[in-house]
Amino acid sequence: MFELQLGHLCNDRCVFCISGRLTSRRQAPLLAFDMLADRVRRAHADGHRALTFLGGEPTIQPAFLPLVELAVSLGFERIVIFTNGSKAGRTDLVERVLATGGNFEWRFSFQGGTEAAHEATTRRKGSFRQLLRAVERVAAHGQPITANTCVVAQNHRSLAAFPALLSGLGVGQLHADMIHPEDTGNLSLEELAPMMVRYSEIAPHLRDMVGGFPAGFDVNVGSLPPCIAPDLAPYVHHGGQPTETTQAHDFGLVVLQDGRDKYARKQRGKVKVPACRSCVFDARCSGLFPEYVALFGDGELRPVAEAPVRARRRFRDVEREALARALTRAAERTGAWCELRDEGEEELLATAHGPRPGDRIRLVLGPRQAGPGRATFHRGTVRLFDHEGAPGAASRWLLALQTELCAEGWRPQAPLAEDLLVPASPRITRALAVWRAAAPFGLLEWTALVLEAGGERATLTLRDPGGAEAVAWIGPEGHGYRLQDGAPSLALRGGLGALFRALHGVRPRPPALEPGTQPTADPQRGAR
Repeated sequence: MFELQLGHLCNDRCVFCISGRLTSRRQAPLLAFDMLADRVRRAHADGHRALTFLGGEPTIQPAFLPLVELAVSLGFERIVIFTNGSKAGRTDLVERVLATGGNFEWRFSFQGGTEAAHEATTRRKGSFRQLLRAVERVAAHGQPITANTCVVAQNHRSLAAFPALLSGLGVGQLHADMIHPEDTGNLSLEELAPMMVRYSEIAPHLRDMVGGFPAGFDVNVGSLPPCIAPDLAPYVHHGGQPTETTQAHDFGLVVLQDGRDKYARKQRGKVKVPACRSCVFDARCSGLFPEYVALFGDGELRPVAEAPVRARRRFRDVEREALARALTRAAERTGAWCELRDEGEEELLATAHGPRPGDRIRLVLGPRQAGPGRATFHRGTVRLFDHEGAPGAASRWLLALQTELCAEGWRPQAPLAEDLLVPASPRITRALAVWRAAAPFGLLEWTALVLEAGGERATLTLRDPGGAEAVAWIGPEGHGYRLQDGAPSLALRGGLGALFRALHGVRPRPPALEPGTQPTADPQRGAR
């Protein structure tokens, strides 16, 4: 993972953050695109394939969108946008980002579980509602969303409100991090004291927060010594995925600070007591920040003899009722009958028996895992186990099942279609495997897939958020696309570009037009 801070410029004034302070002092200069682009190119050349854009507020930097386009063109497999939502909720920024065809995650900065707590921390009136509009806009496009909060005196009592706040917003993870004194710009102890709270005072609010989320929700806590609240230890992390960070200069100089190891920096200089060596959490705990010890002492560090076990509900338990309803309705629509049983630790095996003797199809439903031979939805994966009898009956049942899964809130990314049942040519099979693994394609919903010419040709139907459709195809004569009506929208251009980039590695040659159609628009270049 590589993180790039695009500059300190920010429109929030969070109590704990150096960026807002530098901005208010007019010490947050804009950084040139070329300087930042050089770091993106170097990161890719060094083998990084996941990239995070940070601020300040990255989306208000002039270089932001050009850098997103560059990262997509280089072939970064995952791009995280860490934002306060100020621009995403009031402009077409989200659509312009997704039109590039990249694979994005949106990480929103929630600085409190309530409007009052959030704005007491950001010190900007209206920032909370602006954030909610941004999250709703991103969720409407089916994008992955995570949330992050820095726990300080101004917001720690609102932690228990997060489950109700995030419910229904499409947020898949919440990370609550204890304030890191170094992120404040090395404030004095007197300046830190109004924002830092004893961990033992925060713990009850963390318990209420964790306990309020439904089973299966990914919630975690950063930098809290596990001995403070051993029951929360399964949710506590003092490290993470190896991450190299390049930061804007902390004193407002127009230079970048390269090569910082994110988690080594977070753990540097922290304090433990001799008794920690006998604690079951010693190996995974980095201790207390020196500034915390200076304010509150180290008396909260007490060794724990045995770690609690985190209870976890399995996919099959969380999704069983919704899947049973969808399967039952699909069977009723096609004159079949269906049964559902456990398969292994996580998965469910669905068996549908057709109206005619000998018609049978079995599907395995499990956690989301993109790949060849799988239909993927944002909440899980459906793959073919086997089938007997007429392919037509099985195909009708698959289409009915997709409709009913959508009714249960399973948003499709790569559809249930006949290529799961009917053999295609080796070339088409390889192409569909690539496309199924790479889906979704920007803002486009992949609604249908049809095999033609004895499996020598595949036709995909894709729809943008406005309802405009495009048909992409691959066959013996090559590959291409056609538009159903008019010039392509930004979403169609970006999505089709992502589709063909997946097929050709990074940058495709322009796809051909459907034979017999009029010249229209190249999805990568606009109108010809």
